[in-house]
Amino acid sequence: MVVLLPMGHTNTRYCLIMTNTDKLRQRYLTMPHYHFDLTIDDYHFSAKEQADIAKYGNWFQAIWDNKVPLVTDKLKSFYAAKNPNYAGRGRFEELWYQYKLRELPF
Repeated sequence: MVVLLPMGHTNTRYCLIMTNTDKLRQRYLTMPHYHFDLTIDDYHFSAKEQADIAKYGNWFQAIWDNKVPLVTDKLKSFYAAKNPNYAGRGRFEELWYQYKLRELPF
């Protein structure tokens, strides 16, 4: 979450504050790309989906591994999406769920 706070009563400039969750997200997104499991057939995922997995995979995995505090509804929803009966998956939640179903467990 990014918060903009006024810097003074008469000053119109704003100060940008990054939360710890923002810093964690930044750290995971700047890691080397998540390696797509080569045992998964390419036809299961489009080139765009594979690129999204490479880009966001470390962040998604950290959320699912409970390495990120679930402080927002979005994070809570993403974490809950690993439940097979979860009905409210968004695009990235569904992509990651489908990927994890096909990934080898070792």
